Amino acid sequence: MIIRTKTAHTALVLTIAVWPAYAPAQVAEACGRDDSLLMYCTVEGGARTLNLCLSGEVITYAFGPTNGAPTLEMIRDFQDVEYDPSVDEDGTIREQVTLFNGNYGYEMFTESRQRVDPVAIAEGGIIVRLPDGQTQTLICDAGTVAPDNPFDGIGQLAQLSGDGQEDPLGFCLARLGPDTPAATCLGRQRDIDITAGLCDPASDATDCWGSEATVWDTLIETRFAAAIADLKQTQTVDFIETLEVAQGTWAISRNLDCQVYGPNPFAADAGQAQCLAQYTADRVTFLQDLISFAEFDG
Repeated sequence: MIIRTKTAHTALVLTIAVWPAYAPAQVAEACGRDDSLLMYCTVEGGARTLNLCLSGEVITYAFGPTNGAPTLEMIRDFQDVEYDPSVDEDGTIREQVTLFNGNYGYEMFTESRQRVDPVAIAEGGIIVRLPDGQTQTLICDAGTVAPDNPFDGIGQLAQLSGDGQEDPLGFCLARLGPDTPAATCLGRQRDIDITAGLCDPASDATDCWGSEATVWDTLIETRFAAAIADLKQTQTVDFIETLEVAQGTWAISRNLDCQVYGPNPFAADAGQAQCLAQYTADRVTFLQDLISFAEFDG
């Protein structure tokens, strides 16, 4: 373990070695039967464990020896914590929540690039904000962070805050950097529906991806209308007419391609819906880039 201390408002970093992944039973026992798991991981080679759980609007934090009683426990109402989700320009989805204990803040975070790298594993840690302005960071042991998808863990708090509950896709897109592909948010509606019990991917994957495709369809219509309105201010009539033809041709091509190809060979209808959503997400990025180029060119 290497410890580096810096001046106030900088970090005291504990570098943790890579250790084996968690056992499923450990995660299953992290929270009570009626509670939802926000975050689980081990640190220091499995020596200590973090359990972060949600029951209604109450968050429970427990941290301490893996095989002993917690050395610190906190129970906080959601209204008394800081919840701060974000999506970085490289496609990293980060969910974090901070609980307070006197003058100390305990920030738990999980992040993943699964949207742009399907084989990426979730990472996470705890950042302790000290009263003197310094911070101490504990990084979770590699492969021990659960849930794998940050949306399924700390991301559940979005429903309590109201952020993303009515428009989960718009909520995600609003947090993207200017160079981040819209496809980074692919699956957001599906994740929300699964978490809310509105669909079951094990019994009917079509319903889950169908709702995802529908929200992207609605989004592309809105984004295209907005793009036309913006571009009419700087572009010629021929340019606008060509773009309208191109949009129609793209829609036909997307629909035909997704009839013959789907990324889910075991559920054809679900695969087609997923294909439609992916195509549309890429088209949203195309329109964003087109507007940016037109503004620069203008």
